[in-house]
Amino acid sequence: MFTLASMCICAGAALAALAVLALLWPATARRWVVSFPRSRVAAWVLSALALFWVANIVQHGRLGRFEPWKVYVWPSYTVALIAVGLFMDDLLAVRALGGILLLGANPVLRAVRLHDSPWASFVAAVTYGVIILGIAWILGPYRFRRWLSWMLSPEWYRWTCSGVLFLGALLCALGLTVL
Repeated sequence: MFTLASMCICAGAALAALAVLALLWPATARRWVVSFPRSRVAAWVLSALALFWVANIVQHGRLGRFEPWKVYVWPSYTVALIAVGLFMDDLLAVRALGGILLLGANPVLRAVRLHDSPWASFVAAVTYGVIILGIAWILGPYRFRRWLSWMLSPEWYRWTCSGVLFLGALLCALGLTVL
């Protein structure tokens, strides 16, 4: 199990790296982000990751009277991945990303609960914001594209990248010093 500090450092480093890359190569970053919602490769990879994560949770969880059904988890994973890829292909990458955000929030909130620093509340607040984003993107993936249209506009692009960079640096600093 990861500590809260290591999760903050990993998330912060990923956010900061993405923001720096977006600031260094804005045209490439815009092109990639705009094409992301309709990308079949991203959809399949993120869906496979999200479904694998769920299957792993089910496989290792205590299911009580449903324990004998665990033998069907991995075959069900395969069927679910194919079905999701074939029948829910519209903006699937955004939906899968939202699912990964929701799945990733659980270990962070578990670690926050065990930590007594007042800064852990900040990490919890950021995590709940991520949960809201995940829910919004799963239920309405068109919101992702709508938000991108103003976040990637010339007047907001640097502010968006700078905000993501600041959040990433803050999470890294919290992970390295306080948590």
